[in-house]
Formats: sequence, C-alpha cells, structure tokens
Amino acid sequence: MKKYAATMFSLLWLLWCILTSGCSFLNPKTPEETRREAIDHFGKGLKLEEEGKYLLAVEEFLQAEEISPRAAIYFHLGTCFLHLNEPDRATAYLERAVEMAPDYKEAKVELERARLGSRKMDRMIAAKSERSTPTPPPPLEIQTPTPTPIAEPTRQAPTPEPSPAEPVPAVAKPSTPASVEQKIEPSAQPKTDELIPLPSIDTAKSKDEKKPASKPLPSMAEVQKSLFPNLYDGKSDDDVREDKAKTERYIERKKKSASDYDFHMDKARQYQDAKLYNTAILEYVDALKADPDSLDAISELAEMYRLTRRQERANRVFANAKINFPQNPKFFLKWGNLFLSMERLNEAEEKFREALYYSPNYPSAMNNLGIIEMRRKNYEQAVGYFESVLSQDSGFTSAHLNLGIIYSDHLKNRAKAIEHFEAYIKAGGERSDEVKKWLKALKP
Repeated sequence: MKKYAATMFSLLWLLWCILTSGCSFLNPKTPEETRREAIDHFGKGLKLEEEGKYLLAVEEFLQAEEISPRAAIYFHLGTCFLHLNEPDRATAYLERAVEMAPDYKEAKVELERARLGSRKMDRMIAAKSERSTPTPPPPLEIQTPTPTPIAEPTRQAPTPEPSPAEPVPAVAKPSTPASVEQKIEPSAQPKTDELIPLPSIDTAKSKDEKKPASKPLPSMAEVQKSLFPNLYDGKSDDDVREDKAKTERYIERKKKSASDYDFHMDKARQYQDAKLYNTAILEYVDALKADPDSLDAISELAEMYRLTRRQERANRVFANAKINFPQNPKFFLKWGNLFLSMERLNEAEEKFREALYYSPNYPSAMNNLGIIEMRRKNYEQAVGYFESVLSQDSGFTSAHLNLGIIYSDHLKNRAKAIEHFEAYIKAGGERSDEVKKWLKALKP
C-alpha cells in the first residue's frame, strides 16, 4: 500500500511539473498558427522597413525566417542591410532569395547592386590603406667592385662626389638635310653662294583647327548617383552627406571585421542590450569566425538562442564546440549554466559534475550544484555544497548570499543568516543594498 501511494504521489508530482512548465508538446501549434505567426512577423518587418527603422525590421524578418524561410523574407533582409550600408550581409541574403526563386527579378537587381556596393567598398578600403601606409623607400643597392672601368649608377644610390671621368670619344652630330620632303640632286643645286630657302610647310590648316575641348571627369558624387540611383534620387545635400558618413563608418567596420573579435562582440552586446537578439546572433557568429575558441562568444550565442526560444539550438552550440575544449572545466560550467537557466536541472547537474571531474576543487561548479539543490528544496544538501565552497574560498559572495537566504527563509536560523549576510556585505556583494534591508529586518 505504501509503495502504491508513493508511486501515485510520484506520478501526480510529475503531472504537476509538466502542467506548470508550459511545455510546448502539450499544446503544439497547428501549421496554420505557425504560418500566421510568420506572416505577423513579416508584416511588422515590412512596416518598420517602410518607416526607415531597418534594424528593428531585420529583427522581425529574422524571426519570420526562423519560422518559415521564404525568398521574400531573404529579399527584404537584403534590402534592409543595403540601407544599413552592409552590402556583404545584403549579398548573402539576396543570394539566398535568388537561389530559392530564380525568376525573382527584383532580387536579382538588388543582388547586383549589393555586389557593386561590396566591390566599391573594397576599392575604397584598398585606396585608404595605400594612402595611410607610407611606401618604404627601396633598399640601397651595394655594388661590388667589378673589372668594368665605369659602373652604371643606380637611381636610388646617393650621388657620389665628382671624380675625374675617363675620356669619352666625342660623337659628331649629324648634319641637318636641306629639306625633309625632297632630295636635292647634285645637278639641281644652284651655282650661287646664296643660302637655299627651305620649302615652307603649309600650317594654315593646323593653326585654324581647334582641338576638341576635353570633357571633365565626373565627380565622385555623380559616379555614385549613376551606380546607385535609388539611393540618391530626390535626396538633399544633407542626406547625401549622411550617406557618405555612413559609408565611411562601414569602411572602418569592414576593415575591422575581417579579424577583429572584439569589434563583433561589442556590436553583438549592443544589439543584446537593445533586445535585438536575432541581429546579435549574426554578430556573435562573426565573432566566432574570428576566434572559434572564445567561450564568451559561445555562451552568449547560446544565450541568444535561449532568449529566442530555440533551446535545442542553444544546446547544439555547446555540443558542436565540445571537441575544441577537451577537459576544460569552465566550458562545462558554462554549458551547465545554460541548462540551469532553462530549468533543466538534471542536465545542468551532469555538466557541473563533469566540470568537477576535471577540476575537483572548482568552487563555481560546487556553488551551482548547491543552487540546484535549493531549487529542488533539498536545503540541507544545498548547505553542504555552499559550506564546501567557503572552505576553499571564504570570500565567495554567492555562497554567503545563498546560505543567508536558506537560514533566513527555510531553516529559520537567524544567527546564521545574520552571519552570512554580514559576510556578504563585507565582501562587497553586488546586492549589498538589498541585503542590508534583509539584515535590518532580521536584527532585533
């Protein structure tokens, strides 16, 4: 009977966990609901793009693309990135649009425009690099003595002091012929001593004829207008100047983006702070291309997938990177933190124990095992983990805070709670102001 009651209690407990966890498999979306969600994101993106809010539009289009990839979505992603002066990203998305719909004329036109923009940026970057990098002078040639009496001087070598030159035979100048057009026969030569006048050359035609005026080269603005008419038609001078400034910023961005990990991480965190999680994902991916072994980029990319409700993809980020981090406890700690944030406690515990296997005295992993026991309401076991952490590092603030909460709210030991809260404040914990209020309420 007791065994039956325990089994029923376990089943009821499991059912309650499932009902309160909000699992999607209990109420899966129908294909029509999924399609409607994609259309909703796509419509919001179109409206934001029309209003000129291109980053916000990109965020909506990326959400629509995640649900239902379509050529039209890739097309509008490409046009948004063109407006943001990022022709490389625009090219990638427009190529996808053309691959999915080979007869998509608008996508083909925008793709050529994006490719032109990329090539133009590359030329400008190359020109800037040539101007900014001074050309080093060619090395001086050191000539070794040779039996040749006169050494041929080089253009780079400094001019030597004058020395007595060897006698050079004089070369006689050829005599000028009497006429350049007709040869005078000896019999036709006049017998007088007067000079023979040279025949006149009719130059009247060449004097009267004017050279055609050379057409001035077009300005850079005219060239840009001819290449990108949609960008410049109807724009004021201020708009054109702003476009030029954006172009300059993009050039600096592209110069850095080739291998600058910090640049992409900064951009990704800016997008993350603005809650543009899908756009942040693009930057985190580029950061990982620059530095595939960055734990920060891996963990933050996985967090972006979690925040956009793509938990399995978040887990796959760590699973794919595992081969690069053999026996690295910090890697398994961050992987466990991902599972902990998703309330997948068993998987989190497995990763924390794996971290402890490679580093038995790893306080962060032991602290997080204590947090798991707190969430399971196993407070005595949690206390054991936190006390073990403090035995290795008495200033570990998280352990003091968690112990204070357990003793104050669950084990009802006021003296212990005060002790750990005071230790937390003394160690300079981030939540010290909040803890001071709790401490004031505990003290008589």
